[in-house]
Amino acid sequence: MRKLILMATALTFSFGLAGCGGGGGSGSVGLSSSSGGGAPSTAETKSVNGGVYSSYVVNAEVCLEDPAGNIITDSNGNQLCSTTRSDGVFQLQLPADFSLSDDDVVGLYVKTSDGSTVKIAEAPVSQLEVNGTTNTLAITPLSIAGNDSKLANTIGALIHALGGDTTGDADVVDMGNVEITSVESVNQNGQTQPLLLNGNTSLENLLKKKKQLILHVYQKQMGQTYQVTVNPDNTTAPVSVNLNGTLNRVAYNCQAHREEIEEHLKALEALSSGNTSEYLQAKTVALLLSLQKFLKHLLNSQSVSDTDKQTVQELVNSTISSLITSINKNGLNQDTLSSIKGLVSLLKTLASDLESANFRPPMFTVHLRKTVALLESIEESAESALSSQNQQTTAESSNTSSSETAQGSGQSSSQQQAGQGTSTSTGTSNASSSSENTSGAPSSTAQASTGGTNSATGS
Repeated sequence: MRKLILMATALTFSFGLAGCGGGGGSGSVGLSSSSGGGAPSTAETKSVNGGVYSSYVVNAEVCLEDPAGNIITDSNGNQLCSTTRSDGVFQLQLPADFSLSDDDVVGLYVKTSDGSTVKIAEAPVSQLEVNGTTNTLAITPLSIAGNDSKLANTIGALIHALGGDTTGDADVVDMGNVEITSVESVNQNGQTQPLLLNGNTSLENLLKKKKQLILHVYQKQMGQTYQVTVNPDNTTAPVSVNLNGTLNRVAYNCQAHREEIEEHLKALEALSSGNTSEYLQAKTVALLLSLQKFLKHLLNSQSVSDTDKQTVQELVNSTISSLITSINKNGLNQDTLSSIKGLVSLLKTLASDLESANFRPPMFTVHLRKTVALLESIEESAESALSSQNQQTTAESSNTSSSETAQGSGQSSSQQQAGQGTSTSTGTSNASSSSENTSGAPSSTAQASTGGTNSATGS
């Protein structure tokens, strides 16, 4: 079995890194049972960066498991888990002497009403590596499904449905406000029975076995309960959400989201290499690509005013596309950041209009608000990074200018001193006297120049 030694990574970005949280199921195992690593001999840690993307998946639990599906713990019994932050990124802190194997597994969890967790899906580390390195992992529907697009579409739709998104295209899917109250299986006769999940069983594995599932979910933010049904035999719309008696088919297309996912992967690579500007740029483009798909769902709604539909049409067909092109060409500069601010303002107005019109489902507006908040957060981080870059450029320019001034003054002093030497050597008594009268000025000038240079250096 190939062993892959993790690269130590210590990165801090303006969003902050999520701390390690408690994890999933009942199975939990020490380091000695995973990869033959043994108990750690040092308190030092190293990190694995990664992201969960079916759009931005926020507040999901990510845990490192052994090949049997047991969550790995450190020598103090702490599970090696992390919670995804506002941009879907997670960071697993591992003991410094722990070797991660490509046979180890990463599990994706969501919380239940009793405080435990349900494993949504899992995949071996080797299946999630970005550019073949284990210190950067990408959890997407397609990477989880091992490039099985049909299974990937079902997993993607399930993640969105659990987060209360009936479109399958919301930019941000927040698992922090979601509680699974119960899970049922449906037999061939259509009868349901409670399904007790242990820590080693994922919903993904049940779907692979063609199990039809019903999940009862409570959305804390909205105070609503809804039912998510997953039928793996339904090839067109395997996932549906029953919200207040209304059945909504949830469709996710991994091929349609491919360009967006590629930008997420670019962002992860930039994150691991410490390139803040590329990280923010790729993350912004990914968010805008997803936003285009999400807003299109408003165009077919009878509850949206003609004015708002016109705004959405312009955003989808022109504004967002032009902004993406500008960012890819020029990066996040003052012009593109100004355009982002303008887009944020339009989206806020649109969200207010939808709320005033009592738009259904209400979770659409909630997801739109979360998108606006993330876009604002990215814009603020980019503004801060750009300001720091400008200050650094100004300081470097000032230092260069001071150095050139000092160098020019030194050359002038040397030339004057050389001229005086010539005058002295040719010397009449008057010339000699003149030389003595002027010899002090260059010396004084040189001293002043030197003092000025030291002052500039000190500043």
